[in-house]
Amino acid sequence: MKRLLPILLCFLAFAAPRLYGQKTYPVTFSATEGGTLTAQALNPWVNFQSGDQLVAGTNLNFTASANKGYQLEYWEINGERSDLTDYAISLYNLQAPLNVVAHFKTAPTDGYKIHMSVIGEGEMTAHIGSSSYWGGTSVKDGEYVPAGSRVAFEVTPKSGKTIGYWTINGKKDNENYGKKEVVYTVIAETTMSVEIVDPVYNKVTFEATEGATIAASANWRSINSGDDILRGTEVTFDAEFNPDYKLDYWEVNGNRYNSNSIKYKVMEDTHVKLVARQKDKFPVNFSAEANGEVAAFFRVKDKNYNISFSEITTGEVIAEESQLVLLAKPNEGYHLVGWTLAGDTIGKGNVLSYKVTNGDNTIVAHFATGADTESVPVHFSAGEGGRLTGQASIFSPSYVQFPVKEGFPVKVDTRVTFTAIPDSLYLVKSWSVNDKNQDYYKGKKEFSYNFKTEDKVHVEFERFTPSIITFEASPAEGGSVEVRDFNYENVKSGYPVPEGSKISVSARPNLDYTFDYWEINGRRSDHYTVSKISDYPVWDNLNFKAYFRKIVKLPVTFSANGDGSVEGKIGYWGDKINSNDIFEEGTTLYFTATANAEAKLNNWTINGVDTLAGKTQISYVVQKDKPNTIVANFISTAAPKAVVTFTYDGKGELACTDKLDNSPVTSGHSIPIGKILKFVATPATGYSLSGWTINGKELYPNQTSIEYTVVEGTNDITAHFKQDVPTPNKVKVTYGAATEGGEVSALLYPASGIFSPIESGDEVDYDSNIFFETDIKPGYEVEKWVVNNEEATYAGKKNGLTIVVKENTDVQVYFKKIAPVAEYAVTFSADPAEGGKVKATGYIGGQYKIFKTGETVPDGSFIDFEAVANEGYEFEKFTINGADVTPDSANPNKLSQKISGETNIVAHFKSVIPKITITYTAGEHGKFEAVKVQKEGEDDVLINSGDKVEKGAHIVFSVAPDKGYMVDKWFVNSEEVHSKEVNSYNATFNESSEVKVTFRKPKLTLATAEGGKIVAKVDGTEVPNLSDVALGAKVSIEATPKDGYELTALTANDKDILAAKSFEMKGDTEVKTVFTKKALPTTYKVTLKYNDLGTISIKEQVDLNAVPEGTKLTVVAKGANDKCELKSLTANGEDILKYKTFTVTKDTEVVAVFVDHTGLDAVATQAFSIYPNPARESATVTGLAPESVVALYTLDGQLITRLTADRLGRLQINLSALSDGTYLVVTEGATQRLIVQH
Repeated sequence: MKRLLPILLCFLAFAAPRLYGQKTYPVTFSATEGGTLTAQALNPWVNFQSGDQLVAGTNLNFTASANKGYQLEYWEINGERSDLTDYAISLYNLQAPLNVVAHFKTAPTDGYKIHMSVIGEGEMTAHIGSSSYWGGTSVKDGEYVPAGSRVAFEVTPKSGKTIGYWTINGKKDNENYGKKEVVYTVIAETTMSVEIVDPVYNKVTFEATEGATIAASANWRSINSGDDILRGTEVTFDAEFNPDYKLDYWEVNGNRYNSNSIKYKVMEDTHVKLVARQKDKFPVNFSAEANGEVAAFFRVKDKNYNISFSEITTGEVIAEESQLVLLAKPNEGYHLVGWTLAGDTIGKGNVLSYKVTNGDNTIVAHFATGADTESVPVHFSAGEGGRLTGQASIFSPSYVQFPVKEGFPVKVDTRVTFTAIPDSLYLVKSWSVNDKNQDYYKGKKEFSYNFKTEDKVHVEFERFTPSIITFEASPAEGGSVEVRDFNYENVKSGYPVPEGSKISVSARPNLDYTFDYWEINGRRSDHYTVSKISDYPVWDNLNFKAYFRKIVKLPVTFSANGDGSVEGKIGYWGDKINSNDIFEEGTTLYFTATANAEAKLNNWTINGVDTLAGKTQISYVVQKDKPNTIVANFISTAAPKAVVTFTYDGKGELACTDKLDNSPVTSGHSIPIGKILKFVATPATGYSLSGWTINGKELYPNQTSIEYTVVEGTNDITAHFKQDVPTPNKVKVTYGAATEGGEVSALLYPASGIFSPIESGDEVDYDSNIFFETDIKPGYEVEKWVVNNEEATYAGKKNGLTIVVKENTDVQVYFKKIAPVAEYAVTFSADPAEGGKVKATGYIGGQYKIFKTGETVPDGSFIDFEAVANEGYEFEKFTINGADVTPDSANPNKLSQKISGETNIVAHFKSVIPKITITYTAGEHGKFEAVKVQKEGEDDVLINSGDKVEKGAHIVFSVAPDKGYMVDKWFVNSEEVHSKEVNSYNATFNESSEVKVTFRKPKLTLATAEGGKIVAKVDGTEVPNLSDVALGAKVSIEATPKDGYELTALTANDKDILAAKSFEMKGDTEVKTVFTKKALPTTYKVTLKYNDLGTISIKEQVDLNAVPEGTKLTVVAKGANDKCELKSLTANGEDILKYKTFTVTKDTEVVAVFVDHTGLDAVATQAFSIYPNPARESATVTGLAPESVVALYTLDGQLITRLTADRLGRLQINLSALSDGTYLVVTEGATQRLIVQH
């Protein structure tokens, strides 16, 4: 198959009806002897017949079905044999005549052998019909599978490795490169091989021309142009076009393709280019012939597949392939006959869907007399502050979404969905139908209504007070923040939402990041700790900042302890993993423990803790603060064994098998105790099974198949075969009562289904059903039944007996007197006694009775107990004779008990925590709410002022000051209290309490300072009252120093604002200033001295007679010619030759000494020695004057360095930093060449 799999997003059409102007091709298909072939066109799924003409571009599906004993041999497509083996195949984008033949052959009885191999580090498994995730039947290398089996081959590479090429029956399969699972239909002996390779990454780049963009994704994640992608990955490229553009072609590595979306398997560095072209445009004319009107709309679908419409006028020029919807409105007393295009009828309904084509686009609506009784006009309107649109749908002859227009008709009972679009700073107030309010839709932007009559829908808007919502992510690359309003619509940062509404805020981490915490209005939130904040109340401007952090990646180890194994996967359906693989924190892993034979899972040890006893499948979340070790602990289940012997007498056969796996069992072998065995006795001709002797007991008469559980000790089983005797036609039945206490009668139940009485001694047909019924005297009961002198244990003490008579039969019933019923005392009480009381009622002898503690009741009586708690107590539990009772979830304080012995019932009560009343009020300029904090794991409870709560309850009070205000004081029972939090107060309450909070604007204090004055301004206006500055206001400070002073410090609540000179009022604020007297600068004189071999100057533009103290100066030296060199440079005697800079702290004399190296290239007679020469890393110079200075130059006279010889006149020169070449070593009176060769 090709690497490119186009996704065709076109409408499909078939031979009948045929869409105007579309090209078609014949498609034929057949099957050879042994099977059948059917065909369907896709999207929509429609069956077609061989020889039908299908529209170009259609996608096709062919399904082969083999007859019994046959199999698919191969597919033939347009005369060529295909490698496809599936019984169902799909062929895409019909572009030529097509012929498909399915060839069948006789299927082998044994099926076909499967061969599997892995080249590299990894393992392969196979399952018939499914992957291992769905519990398919396992297949091993060399085993046979039935012909036509779909086999899933799965590969698990070693950690750090990946999957390369698959080879199927000797042919390398490019399509499946990199896949972990390949499903293959076996129609011949099959060899499956796969390579395990090191990961290889290829760069993927993409671009689009004007009018188009590309969205690329791989493995469900977006990718960017230039990303490195694992080889074998399938990348999806989706084209998105501006309205006036369409696809021209795709170009992938030089090859062209045509479809709006392509999938491409990356096998090399890949470049994708999307080329778009402008659509051709054509005039669209529409009109009503007479007695009606027409409206037309342009349909737009955005990238999220949302449909919108804009109305157009006749004659407008519209781009080709644009989708239009036309609406017809007949005049009163008329109805629509149909729509025509160039004289051809193209529709008959009031709604017409039309695609602009290359040609004449003139559409006319035709009307005739006669009212349209199947439609009703739609009326809708909007009040001030917004507008209203509506959409509906029709489903026949095809599905079409269309806009509604005021006064235009729709079919009766059409459901119209209206959308209210508020203007800026408006929201939906209410909806009404025929002036009747629709309260359910109050405040909602959408309203749906079924028009059955001529009704009118109206929407009202109202203006809201805005609060600005801003949000951001930190770091920006870590993720993003999404805010949705009360209508679940996205809110942009910096945009308003209604004050008093609720919003939802979500932090969405990017790849390799996770959510850390929220910062709300500049403060880290301890209350909101998860990535999504729901229903956050808006009472002021809000800023949300989501902090993200890098995800930690950790190793996870897992192993088995004992006789079993452990398998791990990423997620429930994910890929298999290896122990010590690396995972991101928060990754969910699933582990499955599989016990070997005669073993079972005991429990798991997770991070050193034993847990999850007997649970064979567990999930685990990787944690950054844990060792992430998982161990499955197995224990032996091998049962003790016992010898089982079995035989038979008479003529026949006896077989024994293990019930669990049907494996044969041999007499005399040791079998695990508890094992269930199945015995089957097969009589010889003329014999039948009379019964079994099992460990000395005669059991199971006439039963040829039995099950037996192996026990400790003797396990001896004998089957008895007896020779058959001729079946009599008639048998005699006798019966009677063997003891006093009652009588017995008998009824014959023949095949006719009508009972008839028989007397003792009567003869009946062989194999008849006889029912024996007793008439028992008072005070007696049946003791037993005896049939042919053997007790019928299966009958028990029932008052009737039914048997099938196959021989002369005698039935005797035995009666006995009923023993007196025992009675037992029942006591009941409350614990503690003051906690409540216990009621006991029931029926004795059919009479209702209220019991007192200590009374006796007959054995088997049922008594109902009810516990009633006194004030200050609540019921806790019942105990019976000291043991706890599992309560009835519906009525825990009630108990129904059968009495079978001396019984003591105790109802236990516990004291209830007393309640206290909490009231709370807020002063002007703020709102107030309170929450009772619950136990760990329970949701906190919102309480209202005046509610009762348990004594000792911990309550958090939260306030929302009005805009510009802040909390002033908190009071509890009229006493002022202090809170660490700005807008909340929390405490534990042990008595009824009143909590009050007051609000005020923050106070601004301007501290005066000598040397100047300051003024505070808001919005450019001086603040007249420093106690009336709104919270959140931006305050600017104007500081004016006196002459001779300068502003040197400016703080707001000790925070430096010297540069900004402004701050935001976040609470009471004190502004302080420091004005400092200006100091006159100290200056010094700088003198420059140099000889006639060069000059020096100062780089900075300063007056050298008055240089300010602390000024850093740079010396610029220039020799008289290119052979003159600056030999020394000092400032007040300090060497500055290296950097040529100094700082002025006093009068300074700068002295420069230049030397002339003219004639340096005329090397003097050798007066010293250099070795080695040529040299590599270093050279030694000898014969120098003690402690003399030696200079190293390039041949063009550039000084490299100066060195000093030791006291013996020796010098070592480090050459590692020099390039290969010739250099000059110069000392006083001598020069010599040094050759450097590394």
